[in-house]
Amino acid sequence: MPKVNCKECKIEFIARQADLNRGWGKFCSKSCKAKEQEKRTGQNKKYLSHNASIKCNPVINDFMLQEY
Repeated sequence: MPKVNCKECKIEFIARQADLNRGWGKFCSKSCKAKEQEKRTGQNKKYLSHNASIKCNPVINDFMLQEY
């Protein structure tokens, strides 16, 4: 199977020849495909700009730290 560079992150990955023949096999993962699609279409622009100020802040509670 041929090695291809992802159009989004430029990481080399192995794509199936059948996918390349269909015009697929351009991205290494669904998340890279989604990032490129968002740049192209901007369909979630309003949602992403609204949530841009929300930071990821994971909460670790006591239950998660208990040993069994």
